[in-house]
Amino acid sequence: MKLSTTSEAQIRHQQLLSQIMRPTTLSLLETVKVKEGSSALILNCGAGDMAFLIAGLVGENGNVTGIDLNGENVHTAQQLAIIKKIGNVTFYEREQFQSQAKKHFGLVYGCLQPDRLIEPDSLTEQMCGSLQLSDQVLFEAIDFSGFNSTPKNLAFERF
Repeated sequence: MKLSTTSEAQIRHQQLLSQIMRPTTLSLLETVKVKEGSSALILNCGAGDMAFLIAGLVGENGNVTGIDLNGENVHTAQQLAIIKKIGNVTFYEREQFQSQAKKHFGLVYGCLQPDRLIEPDSLTEQMCGSLQLSDQVLFEAIDFSGFNSTPKNLAFERF
């Protein structure tokens, strides 16, 4: 099954970042005690790795909604959910999500690369309209601006 037109290298890159972040993300999620049966919103979900992780924590009675600006990422995440037989996740492009009726989320999680975040104010406004005061909002940020490669490496420059 062809996943999408997102390149295999891009998908591997996203999955590698998820693997690198997984231990700290799991520690963070254990600290805030993600509740089984709750609902979660994943911002900038990419190919869905963190959405799948959190789907396991909220269990079959919970649900996870992932949103991303890149439609190819959303398509890939939807297909991976089918392949992995994870039925409690749904993925949307941002515009699709914004057109949905407001929904309550017990957890909002975002792993953001500040240099790739587009129009954060409108997304944050939409997200906050869906939250109640007892909810949890968690952000992890990745900043690659201090990394470099010597000698120059074209593969490194792509990411």
